[in-house]
Amino acid sequence: MMKTQNKRAGFTIMELVVVMMISGLIIGGAAQMARIHLAQQKQTEVNDKMERIVASLEKYQALYGHYPCPANPTLPETDPNAGQEFWVAGGFADCLTAAAAIPADTCVGGICRITGRVVNNPPSPPVQLYVLTGGYPYQTIVDDALLRTANNPLLRESLSDIASANDAVDPWGGRMSYLVTEGMTDRGSYESSYGAVAVQTETGVSLVDPAETAHFAVISHGNNNSGAYDINGVQTACPAAGASADVENCDGDYTVTAGLTRLGTGAAYFDDAVYFLSSKVTNLWSAVPVGDWIPGRDYLEDEFVLFNGSYYVATVDHTADTTNGPNLIPLPAEWTPISVPPTHIYNVNPGFVGVGTGTPQESLDITNATAAGGLHTWNDMMSDQICDRSGGATDCFNPEDLGGNIGMQCPARTATQVYLARRFRNGGVECDPVTLPAAIIRTACAPGELMYGVDILGGVLCAPPP
Repeated sequence: MMKTQNKRAGFTIMELVVVMMISGLIIGGAAQMARIHLAQQKQTEVNDKMERIVASLEKYQALYGHYPCPANPTLPETDPNAGQEFWVAGGFADCLTAAAAIPADTCVGGICRITGRVVNNPPSPPVQLYVLTGGYPYQTIVDDALLRTANNPLLRESLSDIASANDAVDPWGGRMSYLVTEGMTDRGSYESSYGAVAVQTETGVSLVDPAETAHFAVISHGNNNSGAYDINGVQTACPAAGASADVENCDGDYTVTAGLTRLGTGAAYFDDAVYFLSSKVTNLWSAVPVGDWIPGRDYLEDEFVLFNGSYYVATVDHTADTTNGPNLIPLPAEWTPISVPPTHIYNVNPGFVGVGTGTPQESLDITNATAAGGLHTWNDMMSDQICDRSGGATDCFNPEDLGGNIGMQCPARTATQVYLARRFRNGGVECDPVTLPAAIIRTACAPGELMYGVDILGGVLCAPPP
């Protein structure tokens, strides 16, 4: 009997090791790509959510004239007051009343009241600003949107993208933090230039100008959730100072750090996302060279002096004293003059500008609120019409009337009469006739005399030469 041998080829251990290494590299690379893709997805998601939150806060302010108060972040999502402005659950009349019950630089029920900057606007007293911190009040804003769209279907499209409860939680399970200037949570105290939230880079460079003037800031505390509350109202502890760069966003002050994501260690770690809103500071007046007029603007001509903190605008001659004009009106010492080169200036404010009034009714509304108030001009002021406050065509006159052009002159002299201006009335001048006594009027000087003037009746005035 013959025996046959069956030889079967196999893999050596080395071959198996090589195959496993290649497979590991492929799987590891795919896993890394998956992690990067997932991280990018979460970053996109948090940016989308924060943009909806900021847009919702802006729409709320546009409708009510103020921002909402923060919500209590310690309440679980099952609590009926979760996502509501904190003053509602506390039974207060409004946000400012509830905030005043919180001692400065302390926290009550997850709401902190932090002392911010001081606004100095002499001669008015200094104003101390505060910042409130808590959670995004999603339920307040959603309820308001539902109510408004029910009563006005035309608003449904504009309010359809209001940030919801889902938007208030970031992709890592932490609730968004919300810092807002306390005075901006009430229509009566809202002032766009009185923001108090400081926003800076990791190196301490302010991202708002002037510094510490942001209206509000919204924070996602990132993957490590440092300082964030979860949907059950439980807070992740804020690391010790220096443990990471994002400690600034949970250390209980009014300064927020906004920077690039860095996944290093210690101070090189930062994973927060920050959105904020601030007003752009612009001048109320802009200057253009003489002759470059812009239609529709309200102009004052020549150099002007504007005094900070006071209701005072003036035009002065180029050679005049820029502190007191031509020494006509002494100015208080605390008023600081700002000189502008000789040119035309015009109002760039999109609304009305009030001088001495907080409720201007015209493009430039000047009210003489004090003895030193009102509008004082020492050179030229240009306007199409000058009117009183009652308005109407019968209550205005053309400024050229005061300039002495045609329409403002008395009748020409006759052989027997001259006309003298007596008063301005109904947009014109009223003149009285004066009969000329022929014996008194001199039409020529006597021999040896020189003419040096003309009297009120039109006669020559003569005198011997000196």
